[in-house]
Amino acid sequence: MENNNFWIEIRYQGEAHEVTLDSATTTVAELISVLQQAKDENGNPLFDMPQTDITGGRRDYFLGRIVDDDKQLFNPVRGGVEQTLEDYNVQMGETIFVIQGYVPGNQ
Repeated sequence: MENNNFWIEIRYQGEAHEVTLDSATTTVAELISVLQQAKDENGNPLFDMPQTDITGGRRDYFLGRIVDDDKQLFNPVRGGVEQTLEDYNVQMGETIFVIQGYVPGNQ
């Protein structure tokens, strides 16, 4: 499934932005990395997603969605295989949420 116009809406901390990807075969891990590095037209971070907290501890981010009041969390790896948006049947234009997680011991 190759579609150069594949886009989704990303919501995080009350903000929503349309993000265009090469295709739905983008992995969950790749998308999180892209979002952490995304800049607006002024060169400022699009989302406030630091990789570490103020103590230097690692921060994790997850993706998910709500379907018929059911919350679904996307695992980046399942059974040793990297998961793609296509694996979660993400459709163009769908809203995906970024959820900030914490690594145990770094809270």
